[in-house]
Amino acid sequence: MKIQLVQMHPEINEKEPDLGKEANLNKISDYVDKGLEAGANLIAFGECALVGENTDKIKYRDLCEPIPGPATEKIANKIRGKSTYVVFGMAEADGSCVYNSAPLIGPQGVVGVCRKLYLVNFESVVNRVTWNESASFKPGQRISIFDTEFGRVGIQICYDQVHTEISLAQSLAGAWLIIHPQAFPVPIIMEGKVSDETKAAATIRSEVGPAENEVCWASVNLVGDQLGTPFNGGSLIVMGSKGVLKTASIAGEAKEEVLTAEVDPEEIYKARRRRWNLRDTRVEILEQLLEIGKKSI
Repeated sequence: MKIQLVQMHPEINEKEPDLGKEANLNKISDYVDKGLEAGANLIAFGECALVGENTDKIKYRDLCEPIPGPATEKIANKIRGKSTYVVFGMAEADGSCVYNSAPLIGPQGVVGVCRKLYLVNFESVVNRVTWNESASFKPGQRISIFDTEFGRVGIQICYDQVHTEISLAQSLAGAWLIIHPQAFPVPIIMEGKVSDETKAAATIRSEVGPAENEVCWASVNLVGDQLGTPFNGGSLIVMGSKGVLKTASIAGEAKEEVLTAEVDPEEIYKARRRRWNLRDTRVEILEQLLEIGKKSI
């Protein structure tokens, strides 16, 4: 299976937001065309790639649309009947609610939609910008697991990754691949210096879960300025306990680019058969976690 992670710089037009969104859709469409020419089976973009990322300044309610909708249909028409899937971040409208979402589009159209479960609410140590996603979005309610012709996959968006129960659930459900669109301005790399320690700090958070659950982890970040906040790339593919397979440019070297890698689902399945982690999961222990969680809230 050929994976392409598109480390894209979304455009934001503050005066005419729809023009920025249109430019991003055209850019996504162009990358999909190139991916199809290259024989890609999965083409993934970062969180909010369609609309840009800045909860302090972007009015997502003005840029949201339903799924299926104009953006997903445009991409669906390009890949219809082909062995290709596309994932990109966007603002989804569902009635009066707006979600931070990432649709999975396949040969027959929209396969399903991942809605971000854990919204970010904090003041950035980078530039003191307040990230208050709860003011813009409603949190999703279901862990995202989908069937494709390449096997079962999971999707989780940015901060969801910190909550390791999501990866465990997706792996227990049989997902061999987790697609992770994110918009993460890594504070440690703001100075533009790229050392081995810097790269390790930026990737360590993306290695632990895949190693524990023997899953292929495809994490794709944004790059470039988003109304004053720089996003620093570092997209990567991790092959379970084998570690990082491939990484994109990061920090001062970060650029808009396509990270391409060939991955084999059977490699993950074989690794799972050799390891005890998932096989020995005890449901009664997870039930205790549920009970504790209910009492602590």
